[in-house]
Amino acid sequence: MVSIVSRATGRLDKDMLAPVRRHLARGARHTLPAGAALVVPGEPCPAFAYIEAGLIQSTLLRGDGEHAIIERIGPGSICGEGPSLHGLPPAVEMVALETTRVVLFDRALTEQLFRDDPAFALAIARVLSVKYHSLLARFGAMTDRRPAERLIELLARLGRHGGEVHRRGRLILTRLTHDDMAAMTGLSRVTVTRSIASLRRDGRLDVVSGHYLLVGDSVD
Repeated sequence: MVSIVSRATGRLDKDMLAPVRRHLARGARHTLPAGAALVVPGEPCPAFAYIEAGLIQSTLLRGDGEHAIIERIGPGSICGEGPSLHGLPPAVEMVALETTRVVLFDRALTEQLFRDDPAFALAIARVLSVKYHSLLARFGAMTDRRPAERLIELLARLGRHGGEVHRRGRLILTRLTHDDMAAMTGLSRVTVTRSIASLRRDGRLDVVSGHYLLVGDSVD
């Protein structure tokens, strides 16, 4: 039986951010209404956010004017740590998809915690490393012209962060529409729909109780 279905596409091991949670009282709590921007492209990002409740969507404006979904980030994760640390104008937009409670760590506080608590600094470094690894995997998949392989990479990544073992493979517990998957893979909605049908015919993908199932060898 499926116990938890998440709307987030990117999650971190809860133990990884334990050093950050120890300092939540030192950050600034803030509530973002749905539609409010946390990070705006081209504008300074003075703080990173620990998400206590809600959902943040990170997107990148493509050359064709469409927004590519990079990640949907839920409770227990952080976002904005890159641009808040390097100080360069961010290329991404981060917007609350629903009422979202965050704890903000501004640059001065972050630098102070780096000095005072090595475990905090190591936690942020590990998060950046995990996200870098994920982006490289996605970039590799995007260079593959075969739409089916792009979808398999996406679903395998989601399965690692939000899935459960099934006797036939791995069940994905993150719900995404075909439009969502198109925005995350650089494909059209029609191509996503056709590719999913092809993967199901080939036995690499199935649907169980409304959830996608990565079958056998398709699991990364």
